[in-house]
Amino acid sequence: MSSKLLILHETDGKVYFPALDLAAVNLNYKVIYRESSVIRLLIWDVLVGKKPLLLALKKSIKNFYFRALEQFNFRGDCILCFAPYDFRLFFYLPLLYNNRCIFHTSWPNWLGEDVPRGNFKPLKCFYKRVMSDRECVAVTNTAARSVKSFCPNLFVTQIPHVANTVHLDDNISVSEFDLPSNYICFIGKLVCEKGIRQLLTIASQLSNYNFVFIGDGPLMGELSKTAKVLKNIFVLGHIKSREKLCSILSRSDLLVVPSQRRAGWEELFGIVIIEAFAVGVPVLSSNHCGPNSIVKKYKDFFLVDDSQWEKPLFIELKIKEILIRKKCFDLKKISKRYSVNVVSVLWKRILVK
Repeated sequence: MSSKLLILHETDGKVYFPALDLAAVNLNYKVIYRESSVIRLLIWDVLVGKKPLLLALKKSIKNFYFRALEQFNFRGDCILCFAPYDFRLFFYLPLLYNNRCIFHTSWPNWLGEDVPRGNFKPLKCFYKRVMSDRECVAVTNTAARSVKSFCPNLFVTQIPHVANTVHLDDNISVSEFDLPSNYICFIGKLVCEKGIRQLLTIASQLSNYNFVFIGDGPLMGELSKTAKVLKNIFVLGHIKSREKLCSILSRSDLLVVPSQRRAGWEELFGIVIIEAFAVGVPVLSSNHCGPNSIVKKYKDFFLVDDSQWEKPLFIELKIKEILIRKKCFDLKKISKRYSVNVVSVLWKRILVK
């Protein structure tokens, strides 16, 4: 009989844990995914994600059933992915005290005031108590140092996310998207904090560059209207096919990640950066903790401050510099550190403890 491994994430954890999945399968675990966000995720799936109502309801009921009843009988290992001081951890106390629970975090500042779920002191004390003498996996070294400072009795290991790359197939056709021959690519949610408006301003000033947007979100309407006016903007929407997405990315000159910090959020990793490196595409990104941890010694070359996305002429100079010097960097070598096979070995060491 196989052991059980529960991965409890706020939203869809399957995106973040392919390496853990591989390690678990190799160790004969039965992997179970559940979401800690029930009502909020249901609303998001229906209104923003445009999922069929019955499918979204089915997932929501399954998550609520686990929280209300199923967790009391669960026995196995658990990966708990909660933002600092998220009150919903209270709902899973039976899970905490009946199983081996490993916390998982990418948050870089557990001791600061700027945390995603507020800085309520009783919740802070609660987290410190339940995390004490337990294990934690941190996505970056910054997150590892931070959570260890918050809870010194925590046993912390650093394991990065992985790039969900696919084998490039020259036979994959993307002609349906009517792409220009040269373009700069953005992939992500179309929301303010991803720097969409800053990128639109840049596109309006740099008419000699084409910009391709891949993704969906609240700013899709605004983006589509702008694309009717600016002929150098191409809006592809959400692309389900990983093969086509990878093919479009590999054909681009540059990936941009113009994320903008806001209260309780910054770019905590940046899987799309690794995916770009894996196909030999350079990146120009905001200098947040996640991208910083990936590019490391090349940060002065690939990273810029948030405010510099407000300066189209500066961004143009950076684009030209990167395109001229991109052959100086072995981008694919950087991405190999984040391959599924490499990272799954790190997860395997955690699971067999």
